[in-house]
Amino acid sequence: MDENPGRWFERRNDFVAKERSASEVTSSESHPDLYVRCPKCDEMLYSDALRENLQVCSSCKHHFILGAIARINSLADKGSIEPHDMDLISVDTLSFVDSKSYTKRLELAKKKSQRNDAFVAASCEISGVPVEIGAFEFSFMGGSMGS
Repeated sequence: MDENPGRWFERRNDFVAKERSASEVTSSESHPDLYVRCPKCDEMLYSDALRENLQVCSSCKHHFILGAIARINSLADKGSIEPHDMDLISVDTLSFVDSKSYTKRLELAKKKSQRNDAFVAASCEISGVPVEIGAFEFSFMGGSMGS
């Protein structure tokens, strides 16, 4: 059994602890999210590796949400994507209201997703073949398309 309990790097003779203030430890702005916990298998996944694996857990194959742009980028030949219809804007033609007005929901969705509508369309090439492609952005009201 180890005589010196603690983390392995603290047991090294050349280890020197660096004091950090509470604001350094808790600040999410200065410390990006390096790891994500898989909700299915509880595995800690390195965020960059998860992105490289198209948002699929390397342990259990759970699929995280993959945004529309990332989905299109994963399929299209590099440098061939020409987005179009980016000026389409969802509108509330029915004046729909439930707990919030649809207009308010649209404003919040635009802010959250940085998009005007849930549908992203582009011209591109896949393996050199010209195609028209589209994908729904889930962060825009769950992919609800208003235009």
